[in-house]
Amino acid sequence: MPNPFLLLFLALVLSASGTGGPPFQSAHISGDALAEIAEGILGLFDEADMVCLGERHGRQQDFELWLSLFRHPEFHKKVNAISVEFANATHQRLMDRFLVDGEEVPLAEFRWVWRDTGNQIWDAPIYEKFYLAVREMNLRLPRQQRVRILAADTPLDWSKIKTWQDMPEFIDRGSFPAKILDKEVLSKGLKGLAIQGLVHCQQGFPRELEQKYPGRVRVVLPAEEENSKRLRSALRLGEDPAWIYIRTSPIADHKALDYLPSLGFNLGYIRQDQLFGKSKLAEIVDAFIYFGGLPDPPVKADPKVFQEETYARELKRRGKILSDWAREQRKRLGLTPPEE
Repeated sequence: MPNPFLLLFLALVLSASGTGGPPFQSAHISGDALAEIAEGILGLFDEADMVCLGERHGRQQDFELWLSLFRHPEFHKKVNAISVEFANATHQRLMDRFLVDGEEVPLAEFRWVWRDTGNQIWDAPIYEKFYLAVREMNLRLPRQQRVRILAADTPLDWSKIKTWQDMPEFIDRGSFPAKILDKEVLSKGLKGLAIQGLVHCQQGFPRELEQKYPGRVRVVLPAEEENSKRLRSALRLGEDPAWIYIRTSPIADHKALDYLPSLGFNLGYIRQDQLFGKSKLAEIVDAFIYFGGLPDPPVKADPKVFQEETYARELKRRGKILSDWAREQRKRLGLTPPEE
């Protein structure tokens, strides 16, 4: 029986309405601290071919770290491709044209790369800035040295979806990144950085790839508030950001569950303790990024984005389709519908 969490996850995300939030602001991390962390991440490519960098959705600190990575003089020498969760694979050719070939594409057209994932989190300004930063970096390099961005969200062609019957029966967004990274990076002997949500990096597709490519995959997680406190206490960390390489740290042999970020939910029928059991920390995570004591509230989209006529109309259309699709999926699985 398919996992109902995976079946309904997309519908729940797509049906979420956009909300306002604090303005775009700097996390004020020093350039030296970011450079140290960036060098730690790049150093992993000397021993592996793929690094999964966990992302805390909509965080300015994560974005500033990405910029530091892109601007590092060794980045384009060590990384051939970056896979991202915030791009619908239907638009891969458009992404190649704009980000690698350097073609002029109107931003109004390019924005559908993330809008067609259906996750309105990606309308936060840092994601558009991410793509523009990659394009800027690539245009400064010779064509053969440019870094390709791979869309790691399941291809869903909304231009062909008119009713809920046009939706696929099953959408597994968790395994798709593994397929893309296998096909476009690891099987070709290339090196790739995967920027994915914490859930995906912590207990998702890297484990699939590690089984096929043992020793070639590394996992880096940013510390969330809860496990940040544990790391701070165990390693006597201060207010400054830090790169924590687990294999050489005093906590390498500690129980993984004592330090992993809490998911706040279970993946279907699988609990976090069932996945990791008595695993040692170094068996699950290769490094943590400790951002120190700086506040980092989520950066959210300007509510006006969702009032744009074309986008607002499309969100309404999709909302109806997804509501109907979710209802039919619940019927098929024999699940009790939520109370009205």
